[in-house]
Amino acid sequence: GTTYGRQEESWAVYALVRPMMFAAGYNAITGVMVIGLGGGTGVLGSTINPFSTGVAAKTADVKLSSVIPIMSISLVLCLIAAIIFTMRYAAKVKAGKYK
Repeated sequence: GTTYGRQEESWAVYALVRPMMFAAGYNAITGVMVIGLGGGTGVLGSTINPFSTGVAAKTADVKLSSVIPIMSISLVLCLIAAIIFTMRYAAKVKAGKYK
């Protein structure tokens, strides 16, 4: 997602991730979170995505190289938050709090 904005296309992988999540003892929502938050976080923190960051930098009349550090920090922070959120939810599913 961070390089060329592949979030919508990643939903095709859900057909493969869902059975793996069930086999590992998780529910379907965990699979949705893995795919949705993974791809969405990448697109949100687009570092060199020419379709979003490149166009935005050109429109703002800013060099892309000056935007990359800010977007990298955004990507890392959002990725950490998405991982923590998903892992906490997955732990609750394993503990039997959600079906």
